[in-house]
Amino acid sequence: MQALRSSRCCISAAAAFSAPSAAALAPSRVLPLSVRQQVRHFTRNNSKTILNQWYDSLPLTKRWKRAIRKGTMVWEKGQVKIPRLKVEGYDCKTNPYRGPLSALRSPRIEIQD
Repeated sequence: MQALRSSRCCISAAAAFSAPSAAALAPSRVLPLSVRQQVRHFTRNNSKTILNQWYDSLPLTKRWKRAIRKGTMVWEKGQVKIPRLKVEGYDCKTNPYRGPLSALRSPRIEIQD
């Protein structure tokens, strides 16, 4: 057999590609599978975004924070502004529509400026 050159000594090809010795597989040297597959600097999937952290710091109840996140309300200059809706069949000043948008049967809905 042809000998393979190593930096320290000459070993045969059979010895170089044989199974590892028992000393190399000693239990003190083998790490558990969970440690070997561990990912470093892992960010959790359920971590909060910076925007959600900012929304949570607002001095509002959970109900209004949820409305701001959904986009049904606009946060501007320190207060909650509810966009006025112009709904056919309802007057904005005397008889505004107060129910949920999903129950509204009017064919025309616009945001009033």
